[in-house]
Amino acid sequence: MSGPRMLVDKTPANASHVSFMLRARETFEHARYIHLIRHPYACISSGLQMFRDFLDVSETTWAMVEQSWVDTNRACDEFMAELRAEQPEQRGQSMVLRYEDFLRDPAGATRGVCEALLGVEWAEGMANPYETSAIQSFEAAESKSTTDQKLLKRKAIEPRQAEKWREVQLPQPLLETTKALAAGHGYELLPDLTPELSWIAQPEGTPAGAPTVCIHDFTGLLRGVG
Repeated sequence: MSGPRMLVDKTPANASHVSFMLRARETFEHARYIHLIRHPYACISSGLQMFRDFLDVSETTWAMVEQSWVDTNRACDEFMAELRAEQPEQRGQSMVLRYEDFLRDPAGATRGVCEALLGVEWAEGMANPYETSAIQSFEAAESKSTTDQKLLKRKAIEPRQAEKWREVQLPQPLLETTKALAAGHGYELLPDLTPELSWIAQPEGTPAGAPTVCIHDFTGLLRGVG
């Protein structure tokens, strides 16, 4: 369908349901699949920020984004397992790549994709697309919802972002399904914190008026004042 050129699809919604990927396999007989996964702490936190700050969907919650992380990665795992079970002789059709591994070694990661999966020649510019004309593809085609706004703010691939998950303060314990998926992909998780109420300052005597309470979800985004 794409002639001599290579068609690449990276639409997140297409990875949310196994049926979508099965349909893609029926449509494209010789397709190759890359499951790109990111640590749940950083991925969920980043997704929450994107919806609230860039897409203006203020009602988005951590729980909503976390469930999306679970649904998408579980669907990818199930599809990859089914693909390899039905065609064990064609294991080279798919690959799992952790986002953090790519950040730490973009040259090695992209070379692996080219040589082990796609069978195409690797080019040095793949290790830093910000130095090539490929950066033009980061621009939104129609609206800001069709691209990752953060890509446009960076000037290079930053290896230190691989440890971004360590800076995330969880607003609540992760779902057990999230923990299981993360462990299955070799991700380190920190122990759950025990929920507690901490007083910054407790007034002495009788308050002169009603207290002021700041309500937020521990991501640093203020939700309301009463």
